[in-house]
Formats: sequence, C-alpha cells, structure tokens
Amino acid sequence: MRYLTIVLVLTLSLPAAGQRASHPHNSIAPEPPRPTPYGLDIVRISSLPRIAVKEDTPLLDPLSEQHQRSVDLLQASRGPYSPTLIEPLSELGRAYQHTGRHRPAIDAFKRALHLIRVNRGLYSEDQLSLMEHLLVSQLALGQVAMADAGHDYLYRVQRKLYQPGSEAMSEAAMAYGDWKRKAFLDGFGDATYRHLLKIHKLHSGMIDEIQAGNADDLAQVPHLYERMRAEYLISRYEREQGPVVQLNISQSGLNAMPSSTQEELEFHRLKKNNYRTGRRTMERIVTLLERQDPTNVQALVEAGIAQGDWYAWWGQTALARQCYERAYALGSEDGSPATDPASLFAEPVELPGEPVFQPGPMTPPANNQARAVVRFDVSELGEARDIKYIELEAERADDARLVLYRMLRSVRFRPILREGTVARAHAIVREYNFQY
Repeated sequence: MRYLTIVLVLTLSLPAAGQRASHPHNSIAPEPPRPTPYGLDIVRISSLPRIAVKEDTPLLDPLSEQHQRSVDLLQASRGPYSPTLIEPLSELGRAYQHTGRHRPAIDAFKRALHLIRVNRGLYSEDQLSLMEHLLVSQLALGQVAMADAGHDYLYRVQRKLYQPGSEAMSEAAMAYGDWKRKAFLDGFGDATYRHLLKIHKLHSGMIDEIQAGNADDLAQVPHLYERMRAEYLISRYEREQGPVVQLNISQSGLNAMPSSTQEELEFHRLKKNNYRTGRRTMERIVTLLERQDPTNVQALVEAGIAQGDWYAWWGQTALARQCYERAYALGSEDGSPATDPASLFAEPVELPGEPVFQPGPMTPPANNQARAVVRFDVSELGEARDIKYIELEAERADDARLVLYRMLRSVRFRPILREGTVARAHAIVREYNFQY
C-alpha cells in the first residue's frame, strides 16, 4: 500500500524576554499581565541562605585501609560476587567520602550497589542509603549529569518500594522535586523545561493518588503547595523555544510521528495556562482547609496570604487585596500569636514570598552583578515608589542604577495592612543583589 505523507510543522513559541501580555481588562480575550521579575534577576540579600562552613575533619586513611583489607580477604575467600562484600564495600565508600576522596568512594558505592542488585534484586530497599551517598560524591565532583540520572533512578526504586499515598512516598516525592528545582535553576541540560515538567507531573500524580483514597485528605496540601512553587518557576520560563510537531496523514488515517516533542507540547500547555492553573491550585488548598472540622486557622490564614500572593504576582491587585484582608480578619478573630496579623503584615514582602528561585549548588555567579541599598515606599497596590539609592556597588554605576530602578518598579510586593486595610509603607530600606 502506498502512503501519502504530509509533514505539518507547528512552532509553539514561548513569550520573548521583555514581552508583556495584554492587561486582563483591555482585551476581547483577556489575559493577566506578565509576572514580576523578583527572584531571578534581583534578590533580597537577607533572604539568601547562609552557607555553612565545614570544619576540617581528621583523615581516616587507616580506617579506609582496614575496610579495603576486609574487602580483599572476603573476595579471595568468597568470590567477587559474594553478598558478604556489600557491607565492607559500603563502609569503605563512607570512609573515603568522609575524607573527601570522592572518586574511590564512588567506585566502592557502585560496586556495592551492583552486588545488591545481583544478590537481592533490582528494587531492594538496601540500596537506597548507598544511592544517596553516591549522589553526594557525584555532586562533590561536579558530575551533575550522573547525579541527575541517579536521582531519576532513586525515585524509580522508591516508587516500586513505597505504597502510593504513604508518608514515605510523599517524602520521596518532595526530595525528588526539590532536586529537579535545583537542576532547573542550575541550568542543567539542553532543555531545562523538562525539569519543571517533571516537578509538575510528579506532584500532580501524588495529588491524584491521595484523592483516590480520600478527596478531602489534607495530605494533598503539601503537594498542592509544591505544584504552586512549580507554577512560579514556569511563570518566569523564557528559554528554549520553537518545538516542532510532525503529523503523518496517510490513507489509513492521521498519525503523530514518534518524536520527543510530546514533552514540549505538554510544557507549552502548562505555560499557556500558568495563571489559571496556579489560581485553581490555590483555590483547592483553601477549599480543603475550609472543609476541615475543626478548622486549622493558622493553615487557612497562610493559604489566604499565599493565594493573595499569586494574584499580586500577576498584577491582579484587587483580588490580592481581598485575600489579604480576609486573612487579616481571620487572624484577628483567632487571637493566636501564630496568626497575629500585625506580625504577618508588618512589612512589605517581595513576591513571591517563597524561596523557589534560590539557585542550586552548581549555579555559577552571573556576569555584571551589583549590590545596592535603597530606600523606597510601597504603595497600597504593592508597587515601589520614591526610590532613593543609599549605596551602590557596580562596575558601571549608571547602568546598574537604571536597571535596578526598572526592576524595582516592576517588582510586586505584598503590601502592609493596618487595622485590616491595605496601607502604604514608608521609607523601607532594603539591600539587594541584582544583575544588569
């Protein structure tokens, strides 16, 4: 049978940097404005994580030699595939790792893992701890690609071992999603959107599994929040563009050619529906918390603030204000120090109020970095006003001053509230690192 093949090419472009969507009230097909830039290009210094300084540890070469002798003796008497080698090899790897000798540590861990899989099966729980140790040494040597593949395999094993919806499965998903977030921010891979797609699908899958058992189970909430954090990352994605879809039209019908573009299409849909999906996710969190008896007021106040943050992030200031004022009123009625609105809304907060944009351990310093101390007001709409420079450190001061001014005018803040009403904050002093 002869076939007529037609290749149909569809280019799906993500928004270019600097491009702004139409205002939600100025279009026949209304769309929210673009989210603000805080978190990728400009970060508040006090919100950066402090780097722990490692203390010198004593060398343990005698211990390494002892474990190596144990391995040699057992191998000579029991053979190279004996399960009795697993523990000595594991201890040898840990001893090497403790002294910073990561290459021999990796060799020892890999061999121990191979023996576990040969003797106890591909999905033996015994290998989980060793895999985590292996990942530590791979990252210490900058072997990010191997570490990423290792995290994928680790999570696949955990999926086999843990019951769907269990606490162990939930913790494994959280750790895997956090790794993918760091991999995305480190810019690892040619198509970094895949990391975001995996995070989103990971937590969506966990939510579906929990809902299948109990639609109102609060175990969904942490995964809904993690999906929200992925939505923040997706909202600022502006890198790879132009996926191509090929469709075959033949006498037997229309068939999609096998290709890797399915992921690109899935991510394009996430990007296109980003604002709406984030809004519905936050609505789901609030609804779940409202259904609980008794009500967890603290959780509900935090959810209301987070819901307002998402609206404000997208410039929906009226909706954001309603959420903040409801959270303020709820906290006032509660009377608990944990929900004290005077504390929760004491100062403006740069949005998002989440550390989702903090870079991972492999992120190199950006070019043209600068530091500044500025003073400004924050309006009731969460916008910086009357910006004044107190300090500025930059190679090209004039360029840096202009860039920071534009950034701060674009950033949205969670405004302060006084007596239950959004108010203007005066003379706020902040220190920032930024790129220009």
